[in-house]
Amino acid sequence: IALGRAAASHLWDEGCRRIAYIPGPSLLGSARRRDGYLETVKAKGPKVYSRVSPGGDGIDAGVNGMKALLADPVRPDGVFCFNDSVATGAMKVILDAGLRIPEDIAIVGLGNNLFSEHLRVPLTTIDQHPATMGLEAAKLMLRLVGTKNALAGYQRLLIPATLIVRRSSQKS
Repeated sequence: IALGRAAASHLWDEGCRRIAYIPGPSLLGSARRRDGYLETVKAKGPKVYSRVSPGGDGIDAGVNGMKALLADPVRPDGVFCFNDSVATGAMKVILDAGLRIPEDIAIVGLGNNLFSEHLRVPLTTIDQHPATMGLEAAKLMLRLVGTKNALAGYQRLLIPATLIVRRSSQKS
């Protein structure tokens, strides 16, 4: 939920007022991102534009989702994508349509993939710090090895995500 909130809030703060979401596959993570996005957009006002396009995973999902959004009579001016691959597909469709990123449509992805900063328009993204998550999970597993009651060592660890602002969303 927090990831969808962060992306939608950032797009709103950059001046976007018609914010869409291209979701991922039917997984809990995608639904939670959508929920955070919808919660944030709806909090801005009851008549605020919001659209959830068809989704999926990968560049093709971004292509198909963005084509659906551009076919809508009211075009979004900001789009949050399930991940950076979906955002890459969406960006291709925007540029192929002769539109500008971020002037016409701002884009935010998620994942901070290695290629995200090297795209023609560097992609704003949310980094979930997967290496840190893996390291902390391994440390926890090592502490639990040999314990009789694994739940006794239960620990909830929150690793905050980081919004990395790049050109794809900088309208102002």
